[in-house]
Amino acid sequence: MKKFMIFLMTIAVIAAFAYASTFIFKVNSISYAGDLNYSDEDYTKWIFGEEEPNALVYKLFADKKKQVPFAQRYDVDIKWPNKMEVTIYEKVLVGYIDYRGSNMYFDKDGIVVESSSEIYSNVPQIDGLKFENIVLGEKIGYEGDQGLFTDILDLKQAIDKYSIKVDTIYFDSSNNVDLYIDQVKVEIGNPKDANDRLYALKQMQPKLSGLKGTLYLNKYNGQDSSVYFSKDE
Repeated sequence: MKKFMIFLMTIAVIAAFAYASTFIFKVNSISYAGDLNYSDEDYTKWIFGEEEPNALVYKLFADKKKQVPFAQRYDVDIKWPNKMEVTIYEKVLVGYIDYRGSNMYFDKDGIVVESSSEIYSNVPQIDGLKFENIVLGEKIGYEGDQGLFTDILDLKQAIDKYSIKVDTIYFDSSNNVDLYIDQVKVEIGNPKDANDRLYALKQMQPKLSGLKGTLYLNKYNGQDSSVYFSKDE
């Protein structure tokens, strides 16, 4: 009888602790750090599955290696009893290709790292090129100049450096580049050594707001007279 009472008391203590822990360890603050392109709410949903996870349950039982869109990995630091700090290490995305109804995002090496129906902010669409095959987790099949991905990376880095919001990077049949910004087409020309032209574009961009037409920067030589804008009627 004594052993049975001890057993009941143990069960009662465990039950009381479990009940109390739902309140004591209920997380009421989750902070995120890293180069974030998604909202805190999205990351909370993907990592924890609910808005207010339980810190103790997460520590003991949760899958801590979930696949999170566009993230290489993430670290969760629990600040007991009810706070969490999450660091997101996102994949470096260079561009995406619209392929069979999906946006195939690739990294600096041309490897497709994500397939999504979403248009990811600050990642331009790459258009005009013909690729042989596009498979998630593999390098994009391209029979042309293999330096292409270096050119795309250099363009993306310069675009980011000058905080230029570009919707599409278009390559023509000679691999010359046009940028599309809202309703303005910007002719850049040869993507190699395009830094000066992109810097000039940065200076001009505020004046392009609300305009529709073509900005010719392909012959830019440092002089304003080498730049021409043709407004669409």
